[in-house]
Amino acid sequence: MEVLLEIALSLIFEGCAEAAGNRKLTPWIRYPAIVLVSAFVLAVLGLVGFVGVVMITSGDSVFSICGGLLLLGLDVFLLLKGIKRLKTEAHRYRKHETEL
Repeated sequence: MEVLLEIALSLIFEGCAEAAGNRKLTPWIRYPAIVLVSAFVLAVLGLVGFVGVVMITSGDSVFSICGGLLLLGLDVFLLLKGIKRLKTEAHRYRKHETEL
C-alpha cells in the first residue's frame, strides 16, 4: 500500500512540476500546478526549519544544538537560493515577453 501511495504521489508531483514549466499549457492548468509545487516545497522547508528550532530549543546535547543550527542554516540557504531562482526566472520571463 505504501509503495502504491509513493508511486501515485510521485506521478502527481512530477506531472505538476512538468506542467508548471511548460509555457505551451493553458494558464488554467499551469497556475494551479505552480501553486501545488510551491506549497509542497514550502511545506518541506517549513518542516526542516521547525525541526531545526525544536532541536535547538531541546538543547539536550551539543550535537542536537549543532544539528539544529545546521538544519536552520540549510533551510535559510535553500530559501535564499529559491528566491534567487525565482527572480532569475521572472527576469527571463519578462525579457521573453518583451521580445514577442
